[in-house]
Amino acid sequence: MGVAIGIAYINDIEHDRRNPPSPDFMAQLAAVLGVPPSRLISRRRWC
Repeated sequence: MGVAIGIAYINDIEHDRRNPPSPDFMAQLAAVLGVPPSRLISRRRWC
């Protein structure tokens, strides 16, 4: 897969301190979490 991510990164995204992740990142994160990518993408506040 890609680069490791930390809790601080996720927290920054949740609090709009970082740019939204790419669709590829979202797909990888969904795979790690064991959820469909659409579940994460539908919850993005920046859409």
